Amino acid sequence: MSDITKSTNPFRKFLIIAVIVDLIWAFLIATFGATILSQIGLMGGADAGATTTISVVGWIIAFIVAFIQGAIFIGVVSFIVAIFKRLFSNSGGF
Repeated sequence: MSDITKSTNPFRKFLIIAVIVDLIWAFLIATFGATILSQIGLMGGADAGATTTISVVGWIIAFIVAFIQGAIFIGVVSFIVAIFKRLFSNSGGF
């Protein structure tokens, strides 16, 4: 039997950490947005049931938007890092 050890891929670790940070970001942004939406509705004289429903829907929409925003940011940063790694890996600079 061969003794094969699992090699850990640094990109995979980065991706897992990035997705976790993205989920936390989306959760915080969605909660902040839903809280503001609820307070504005209550100050405007809306019923508590209506503001709760709108706040939940607003939270879901804000979560999706913030998650996609984070995913795009992670993609752009990964692309830039890949370009710089390729530029400076074997050529020794410019």
